[in-house]
Amino acid sequence: MTCVTSVISAFSNGAWQQHLTPLLSPENGIQIWIAHLDSFLPGEVERLFGSLDASERMRAAQFHSLQNRHRYVAAHGLLRLTLARILGCPVTTLVLEKSAQGKPELRQSEHDQRRLKFNLSHSAGWALIAIRWDRQLGVDLEAAESLPDDDQSLSKLAASVLSERELEVWRTIQSPVKRRAAFFRMWTRKEAYVKATGEGLRHGLANIELPADAATFDIPSAERPAHRWIVHDLSVPAELTAALAIEAC
Repeated sequence: MTCVTSVISAFSNGAWQQHLTPLLSPENGIQIWIAHLDSFLPGEVERLFGSLDASERMRAAQFHSLQNRHRYVAAHGLLRLTLARILGCPVTTLVLEKSAQGKPELRQSEHDQRRLKFNLSHSAGWALIAIRWDRQLGVDLEAAESLPDDDQSLSKLAASVLSERELEVWRTIQSPVKRRAAFFRMWTRKEAYVKATGEGLRHGLANIELPADAATFDIPSAERPAHRWIVHDLSVPAELTAALAIEAC
């Protein structure tokens, strides 16, 4: 694919931003965008490839499906360009690394007084990006087509995602349509939380339980006793479900 310099020349005028649609933020200071990844032309994907680091390029090359490869490149390229725009620096200078919990983070100088926090989620041709200064956050986006069509498969998936108590509550929902929608909401809220904290990467989703409807809650752990988090449902196109989790002030 193309070299890094072509990324700078092709996107220096901000044309890439036309692919990002801002979402209504549930809190001041949080910037959220959604993008339809299949709207990128092949040439644009080629240029975005130049903004990725070596590990991301290697990951992109591992996709057997050209469509999935293009979606991955578009999502991660958009994230990098957005971070670079906010920081006012060349995209080629960004270094993304993983925290001790495995969460992607932006490498910044120890002298920087503020820390830019971000999270990315993508599903079935859509991407969701959230960015805020100084507060950890996580987002999750799921497309309806990612869920199994039959109840038996959906129940099996629910058993691997929900805690025993969450599963018990979910099974009381009689309507298949409402049960499907409820699982989507519970799933995205939980994924957003574990992406914000990194907890799910170590303990598994079924071992973490969130309040069914509370927006703000405490989930103490050995590392973060009485740490308070807020979860918001996001307004996205009808075929999608999304949630944002952010640490409280």
